[in-house]
Amino acid sequence: AKQQIKPLHDIAFVKSSGSLIATAGGGHRSDLCVCIWDTLLPAAMGLRHAFRCHVDAAATSIVYIPERDVLVSAGSKGKLHAFDLKMMRKGAMVEDAHTGRIDTVAYDAKADLLATAGIDGHIRLWTPDLKLTPLHKFAHVCEARSLSRHPGNPKMFTHFAITKLHFYGGNLYACTAQGTVILFGERELW
Repeated sequence: AKQQIKPLHDIAFVKSSGSLIATAGGGHRSDLCVCIWDTLLPAAMGLRHAFRCHVDAAATSIVYIPERDVLVSAGSKGKLHAFDLKMMRKGAMVEDAHTGRIDTVAYDAKADLLATAGIDGHIRLWTPDLKLTPLHKFAHVCEARSLSRHPGNPKMFTHFAITKLHFYGGNLYACTAQGTVILFGERELW
C-alpha cells in the first residue's frame, strides 16, 4: 500500500461521514502531497485517493468546503490547489498565490470566503470554489520579522510570517510569528 510521504502538516475531516480525512504533507519528489483516507478501513487499504500537486514542494495546509465538496490545499512554494471531491479531480491551481510558503488557509461558511497567509506577511481572500478567484489582498499585514534557520540551509534569514488564520463571528483573526493577534472586522473583509 502507498503511504503519504512524511512529514504531515495538516488534516481536515471531509464529507459528513466523519470517517474520511484529508492529509497535507510531503516534500521534494513527492506525488502524494494531498491524500484522502478512509479511517474505517485497515491502514494498508485506507488510502482512497492521492492528488498529484505541489510538485517539488509540500502541501502545508488544507481546508474542506462542505457546501461545494471542495478541498483546497496550500503549499510551501506559494501555490494553491482546489480539488473537486465529488469527481476526485483537480480544479484551479494558482501559481503565485503568495511569495513563499503558505502556512495557513481558513474558510468562513457564513461570509463564503477563503483566506490564506504565510511567510510573505500578506493575507489574501479568495472565492471558496474550484476557480479560486482572488478577491482582496491585505499587503504587509505582519510588520514583525521572524528569524529562522532551515536545517538544509546553514544561513539565518528573516521573513514576515502569519502562522494561523481563523474566522469567528464574522471576523478574521491572524496570528503572527511575533506573537500578536490581528483582528479584521466584518467591514474590512467586504
